[in-house]
Amino acid sequence: MGRLETAVGQKSKPGSLNSKPFSMLPQSLQTRIILFVGW
Repeated sequence: MGRLETAVGQKSKPGSLNSKPFSMLPQSLQTRIILFVGW
């Protein structure tokens, strides 16, 4: 559940420390997580 919350944080707070581990993930995995959360 922590990764999903991080994906939401990436959209709302791009500069937050919580988004750093998420931004290091592969781009395809980022998109997959964001689509899953947005769905």
